[in-house]
This record gives sequence, C-alpha cells and structure tokens, in this order.
Amino acid sequence: MLLRYCLVVISTVVVVIAAFVGTSRIAAQPPNPDLPSSLPASSLPKVKLPRNDLIAINNLIPKDYAANAGVTLRSLANMRLLRETAAGPLYVIPGANGTVCLALVNSITCNDKPSDKRVLITAFTSDAKGNAIGGGLVAYTNTSVVIETDNGSRVNTQQTQGGFFITSSDHVSILHIKDIVAVGK
Repeated sequence: MLLRYCLVVISTVVVVIAAFVGTSRIAAQPPNPDLPSSLPASSLPKVKLPRNDLIAINNLIPKDYAANAGVTLRSLANMRLLRETAAGPLYVIPGANGTVCLALVNSITCNDKPSDKRVLITAFTSDAKGNAIGGGLVAYTNTSVVIETDNGSRVNTQQTQGGFFITSSDHVSILHIKDIVAVGK
C-alpha cells in the first residue's frame, strides 16, 4: 500500500514537472510575426522561397536588431513581395510588435517600432549611373508619395499595392534624395 502511494505521488510530481517544462517551452517559442492587417501590404500573397534564400535574407539583419525587433526565420514565412525591381525583388519582412524590414538586393532596412506615419519605411539601391531603384511601404491605401531632392525638384513615385516605387527611368540620384513625403490623405 505504501509502495503504491509513493508511486502515485512520484508519478504525479513527474507529470506536473513535465507539464510545466512543456508549457514553458511553448511559451518561450518566439512568435510567428506577421504584418498587421491594417497595413495594405498585409493582403499581398506570402512568398515561398528556398530555405537557403531565406537564411541569406535573415543573415542580412544584424543579430542584435533581429533579437530586439523579433525578426526570425519564422518572420520570413510571412514575407511578402512588395515589388519586383530592376535590382531584384523588394520584400516586406514582419517583425514582432509592428516592426517591419524591407530587403532589396544585398541590403536590408528596418524600422524600430510601430509608426503612425504614412510612409513607414523605404529601401533604395542604385543602378550603374547612380539612379535610385527601390520603394517603400505605406500605412494607408492610396497614399501618394513624392521624393524631394536637394536641388528642390519633386518626383512623383508610382503606387503599388501596399507601397510605392521608383525606377532608374525616374532619374533620381540616390545621392540627392532629401526627403520622402506622403501627399494627400
């Protein structure tokens, strides 16, 4: 009888410990970040890339920022293609707590926290002549964006679902971009 009682107590303790450890591991798992449904880009289809490509994109993000922003390989499962550009695809990568990154070619740019700005984040590279190629993510549908240059000219960007873009044919020198401004709304 005493042996049976000891076995029941020991079994109960083992089950409680196993349940606690299992629950702790589940709770410690990083979230599966996704874009907030309020962002127009959230309705873009998710991109499925080979694992090696996902790892290469993930490795572009500095480790300390990735940890703070909650950007993980799981974030890449919810990545969207904002636009194909002459330089390559422009991807939107969600992080935890509203952080967002844009990946273009071999570079990445991330915002630090949720923003109520109309233009959330931009990513540009240049062609061989120094003309900017890239775009950005907007917070609201039908947001028009203008690029202001340091010589005072204003260049209207083209809209795409969830964002905007420019091409090398817009002849905006990447070295002379002064500001990126949402107009209207």
